Amino acid sequence: MSLNRTQIVNWLYRCGEIFTKERDFLTGLDKEIGRR
Repeated sequence: MSLNRTQIVNWLYRCGEIFTKERDFLTGLDKEIGRR
């Protein structure tokens, strides 16, 4: 299976989006735990 440049860029972009959302979620959890 060979990927062209556009597919790789799109895939990386999507992974980055998911990672950012997860990081925001985890940061929120840390703050919640820190308040207790």
